[in-house]
Amino acid sequence: MGEAVRPGQPRQRREGSERRLIVIVAEPDFLIECLSEVMKRRFSDHEILVDREAEGLLRTHRARMDLMLFHGKDATDIARILTDMEAETASISIGILIGDSVALDPIVGLLAEDRHIDGILPLDVRLDVFLTGVELLIKGGEHFPSTLLRRLKSPEKAGMPVSPSASPLPVMHEAHLTVREVEILDLLCKGTQNKLIAHNLKLSENTIKAHVRSIYKKLRVKNRTEAALSSFGMVNID
Repeated sequence: MGEAVRPGQPRQRREGSERRLIVIVAEPDFLIECLSEVMKRRFSDHEILVDREAEGLLRTHRARMDLMLFHGKDATDIARILTDMEAETASISIGILIGDSVALDPIVGLLAEDRHIDGILPLDVRLDVFLTGVELLIKGGEHFPSTLLRRLKSPEKAGMPVSPSASPLPVMHEAHLTVREVEILDLLCKGTQNKLIAHNLKLSENTIKAHVRSIYKKLRVKNRTEAALSSFGMVNID
């Protein structure tokens, strides 16, 4: 499903000599560890910080923050935090990570419509598309799934960074995996069985098998050993 940018007014950025900061508000599980490592490599000029709580981070680090991403948090809690700490988040881009491009909590949709957040980033897209969305948010742009964008009625404004994914994406090499597939591939390479992968990721075993088939097809391999060998150097995030 295509992604799109919603026109709007970019947030004012603070200048400073300290290293800039990207914060992920989430439980530090395996998925978040993977995302954090990938983002450290892609955005090497930023420090990546993962924490369960947003309020303390905002009070302590807001001067260095370019982006705050929420994952796995109740939408009502996110709305409360952003409302209570509106002044603290005024110059920070705010994004929410969601499991897929279709399912969307109505409260998250309202946060987008009311401009409390700057982006919604699905985790079922290709890794390069996900990172493009993150980069856009860091630069002060806005990035939303096209299905949500069609429901928003905001006047277009000039000077807004435009997401490349707002236009048809060029055909990419078929080895490009989604964030979820990268996560599963890492577990496959560690020898983790499908049943345990399903348990760890809170997915059905059939869903894991479907992801594994997709990984094999994209990597043009037939088994775990070939997938592990192929995975080294496969994901290009530069």
